[in-house]
Amino acid sequence: MTLHQPNAPLSAQQNGPHQPIRPAAPSRQKTATKIAQKALSAMPNPVRETWVWDTDVKGFFVRAYPSGLKSFALKYRVDGRQKVYTIGKYGSPWTVEQARQRAVELLYEAQHGVDPQAQKAKQRRACTVSELVTAYLHDGPKDKPNKRQRSWDNDRLHLIRHVVPLIGTLKAHAVTGADIARLQADVADGKTSTTIKTKKRGVARVRGGKRAAAVCVVCVQAMYNWAIKRKLATDNPARGVVRFETEIKERYLSREEIAALLRALERNSDEGQLSRDLASAFRLLLMTGARKSEISDLRWEEIDLERGLITLSALRSKTGRKRIVLPSAAIDELKRLRPQKTGYVFPARRGYGPTRSLQDAWEMIRIDAGIEDVRIHDLRHTFASLAAAEGQSLYLIGKALGHAQSRTTERYAHLAHEPLRAVSDAVTRRFIIQD
Repeated sequence: MTLHQPNAPLSAQQNGPHQPIRPAAPSRQKTATKIAQKALSAMPNPVRETWVWDTDVKGFFVRAYPSGLKSFALKYRVDGRQKVYTIGKYGSPWTVEQARQRAVELLYEAQHGVDPQAQKAKQRRACTVSELVTAYLHDGPKDKPNKRQRSWDNDRLHLIRHVVPLIGTLKAHAVTGADIARLQADVADGKTSTTIKTKKRGVARVRGGKRAAAVCVVCVQAMYNWAIKRKLATDNPARGVVRFETEIKERYLSREEIAALLRALERNSDEGQLSRDLASAFRLLLMTGARKSEISDLRWEEIDLERGLITLSALRSKTGRKRIVLPSAAIDELKRLRPQKTGYVFPARRGYGPTRSLQDAWEMIRIDAGIEDVRIHDLRHTFASLAAAEGQSLYLIGKALGHAQSRTTERYAHLAHEPLRAVSDAVTRRFIIQD
């Protein structure tokens, strides 16, 4: 038999005999006055939640709780619905006047159809720079199908290793040009330098520096351009940021160093320290002036031995579709190699991809040849310097190297003067009076 409780709250009577009794919601005490800083500070803690309405700004009020906490809020109407927007807690930084001014701004937005609460929720859901980087690296290749995979790999390294550690937690829409300028300075100062384990026994040493810093700015600018097209951003904070000017490294092998290099290649391949395939790859780089990837990733289908040409697609060459003219010695070098099932001229030791051993092999050969401070890319510079020394025009040198712009070849202009100097010296010797 169930006992009737006449004095029980209505909510308890409706729950039934077998349902837990739900207490009625606490009521709020509401008062109205002009909210002042001094009065708010001296206000005693209320017994229950109290709303103190401001008589100056309609809808502006203070919530006061028994715990002593006080917070500013605004009640407004937009699209026919009434909503409450919490401005912030009383105290630093929200004084009464600052909160009242913010309430005026919010009311103005609401009167013009902008819902402050919806804007706040949108900002809360906005992606961070780290999330934008992930989206860009995943979806970017679909929007840029003609961008080389090697370029995407380069972007990935700079964005993941430098950009994300420094500004990854910032909201993407809130990043400013000052943030990007600071990012560039921090990368240049080596603040992202670290050692990362990449394989079971491999590590990558992230050093930073001015060149890496400038590349980071380029990568961020490209990422935001993509984000704007995808409507993930409205402006590009990297646009207008002045990048570091980096000095182009130019190192040319002398004829003596070239001879020492060729002897080291021959000696190490004869002794089994270096595979004959990799020795051929280095000789091809020296004989053609090609970029490292153009030779390391070379496929037999790209080679025409009868015509003495290598034809690379736009995706394989940095500057678009390219033809490399092979000298006779390079043709003979390729004829000595055996085609493999993978289709690559220089296949990897394991798997079906191209070789990735050139850099390690180069360090061994360079040391054995006694050549200091020389990169694989310097073989390309050496090819250009020898062509200039032979009196070839900058136009032809640029064509041989596959430069898309003539100003890229102009770095070798000073070398092209050497043949002219030899002519002048020969003429001068005819009339110089010998002692």
